[in-house]
Amino acid sequence: MQPTSPNMARAELLMSQGRYDIAEEHVRLALSEDPDNPLPHAWLALCFSRREQFSPATDEARRAVGLEPSEPFYHYILASIFNSRGMPKESEEAVRQALELDPSESSYWGLLASLKLQAKKYKESLEAAERGLECDAEDGTCLNVRAMAQQGLGLKADAERTIEGALRRRPDDPITHANMGWSLLHQSQPARAMEHFREALRLEPGMEWARTGIVEAMKARFFVYRWILAYFLWMQRLPSNLQWGLVLGALVASRIVRALGKTYPAAEPYLGVLLILYFVFCATTWLAVPLFNLILRLDRFGRLVLSKSESFAANMLGLALIPAIVSAVGWGVQGGTWEERFFITAPACIPVALAATCREGLPRRLMWGIAAIVVVWAGWMLAITRSPGPLTLPYFSVYAMVCFFSPLLSNLLNTLTPRAKA
Repeated sequence: MQPTSPNMARAELLMSQGRYDIAEEHVRLALSEDPDNPLPHAWLALCFSRREQFSPATDEARRAVGLEPSEPFYHYILASIFNSRGMPKESEEAVRQALELDPSESSYWGLLASLKLQAKKYKESLEAAERGLECDAEDGTCLNVRAMAQQGLGLKADAERTIEGALRRRPDDPITHANMGWSLLHQSQPARAMEHFREALRLEPGMEWARTGIVEAMKARFFVYRWILAYFLWMQRLPSNLQWGLVLGALVASRIVRALGKTYPAAEPYLGVLLILYFVFCATTWLAVPLFNLILRLDRFGRLVLSKSESFAANMLGLALIPAIVSAVGWGVQGGTWEERFFITAPACIPVALAATCREGLPRRLMWGIAAIVVVWAGWMLAITRSPGPLTLPYFSVYAMVCFFSPLLSNLLNTLTPRAKA
């Protein structure tokens, strides 16, 4: 909407430059001149939101909607703030009100498509993005969301064509370059993906999505991690309830295999191999992200792209692995009971590794708390043990169950949508 006063015109210029603190001063001056004008309230909401002051941003956006409920732009601003706060239900309600008032605005459809994408409702996301592109074929948000929805539906060729078309229209758009990078990662092309991630970071140095892509592309240089990454990306495309079904189904299948082994003793060795392979696969996926981050810590360029939390998690995993590695080497050389005691620490690597993969905020803090308890628990058992191996310890079974079931808790925490602080 067009500014209605010189102060609002200055605020618009400052907001375009990202100087939201100074823009706020001019918006407040405009409000002092006309306190019942909804536009300054909406722009003040944007200033607060960009500075992550979400509670006052929500209040101002609601005030703008209350002053002029027939203006779709104010509903859209409120929906955007709800989305930033991690409140997708409220955000969708607000953006649908905006669309009822003006279904010809592509940015409204783009926000709805993004919300559906976050919920992994790829078909609905694609439909909303297509509706937005009917309004404006050049809308960057709709183009990028359409490509990601196509990727989620398994339409890789269509997704690549969409992104290539978006890049031709907007070759300097960092989001489109990052989107292309992730699309190429889905196609197991880490070298080409790296080029687009670097270009995205050149255009927008602080883009976390592109930085994470570079980290994954660097790790994908390793053949083993490339397969693990393909598995992760496949799992991410699945709805949360289906992800849980696969995890729980694998656990149930392991119980069935063990029962079959008791029923048919002749097949027990082969079924045992299947169980071992299953647990090796689980451990590999649980430890893969921080383990390969640990490898990147040894790379001159790799350590520069890791975030502080990723580096810290990799360091913690490295410390947790030292006793397990020492004990494995010692046990293999002489098979002594002293080294066996150090296998107590090996399961602790799992919650330590999972803590790095949890969402930032409360989920990650909770997982780190569990990891700390498990590490202290392992240290205590190690201190009270002399010659017996770990399987004879009375507390080891409970400790091992906590470690091996920690992936279920991690998955649960990752399904939670953390709300932004007010």
